[in-house]
Amino acid sequence: MNNKIVIRQATWEDEPLIALFFKENLGERAVFKCPYRWKWIYKNNPFFHNDRFLPVWLAVDKNHIVGMACIMILDFEVGQQVVKAGWGIDFRVLPEYRGMGLGYRLQKIKQESFSNFSLSSSLTAVSIKRKLGSLPKTSHVVHLNVKGFDSLCLYNDFVRYLKIKVDSRLYKFGLNLGLHKLLSNLLSTIFKFKQMKGSFHLKKDKPLLSFKQTDLFNEEATGLWEQVKDRYSLAVRRDAKYLNWKFVDQPHINYQRYLVYKKASLCGILIFRIGKDPELPIGIISEFYTNQNMKVLREMLDFAVTSLYKQGALMIQCSGSTDERSSILKSLGLIPIRKDLSSFSFIGNNADNLQQKALKGDWLMGLGDHEHDEYPRISHPSLYDLVKIFAGRIPGEETIKALGHGVQRS
Repeated sequence: MNNKIVIRQATWEDEPLIALFFKENLGERAVFKCPYRWKWIYKNNPFFHNDRFLPVWLAVDKNHIVGMACIMILDFEVGQQVVKAGWGIDFRVLPEYRGMGLGYRLQKIKQESFSNFSLSSSLTAVSIKRKLGSLPKTSHVVHLNVKGFDSLCLYNDFVRYLKIKVDSRLYKFGLNLGLHKLLSNLLSTIFKFKQMKGSFHLKKDKPLLSFKQTDLFNEEATGLWEQVKDRYSLAVRRDAKYLNWKFVDQPHINYQRYLVYKKASLCGILIFRIGKDPELPIGIISEFYTNQNMKVLREMLDFAVTSLYKQGALMIQCSGSTDERSSILKSLGLIPIRKDLSSFSFIGNNADNLQQKALKGDWLMGLGDHEHDEYPRISHPSLYDLVKIFAGRIPGEETIKALGHGVQRS
């Protein structure tokens, strides 16, 4: 059967078949993949131009798509060099076609076609990419601050572990007793104590910054990125073109975008959002960087945390991809809840040189990168992950250790 399945690059004519594939995989949620997000990533992407082919590879059984791997193409900064590369996205194979090597074949042809990166891959996906020559790097640590948990989410997790059906009398009996609220209050108290222990208070000086909301980024934002980029050995090029495409034009999501000024000079970019139905009201700090010091970065993050809680956020998530960023997040009471592994590979004659440059320093990675901000993607921490965190373990470490790559800063 495997020999009858064709692996090929998608063309624009494949869009109806791709929409059907999403529908088979995601049901009603397929509307968030296609057509609006699909058009945004490929038709309206200022970093990708091709009149015939898409950076999408398909596994096709007759005229039926059974597997897919895609790339979101962008400009990356790698050691002061701009490189056309992309995030690996939408890698999936239909359940009945798994175990046939299709995932390996899709990843292989994708990896041979573009320099590409991924975040938060499963152990299976990372292992496949490693066999194909990708290198792993722990470059993304998600932090969390909690005001409260969603009691129903935790309760549903709890009864699922006990194999109690949600339509059973026992489930309803627990709800009537208020067990969901008891569980939520207990875990909130423990988590807040852990946050308090991890945070530390710095002397509060007179505010240094002013925050101006913006509907559009201009060349002033590009100029700021030119001042910031040399601090990192690898990052998406965050010029005005990228910021507008990613945080203004992206469908389904309403970002709160701020230009941050110190006196009259632009010194930072700050972007965040709060989940909307069907997401829970969880705050996400998607993007933050500055050409200034830690003091300025901390004031920016403090502004975002305060704003999100005023808007009714249950909790707030943010990424610390460097020691500096993680340290500031901890000082504000955000604690590590997940470690993500990056896989990356370059193609072409300059691949080895780019690899060496990328590994020389810190990477700038945030929750606005890759697919972390895709709607509706915000999720409540699972009860299982919370128990691991209370026990001093961070989800994601097991994948890193299994690959023998060590554990990054946290």
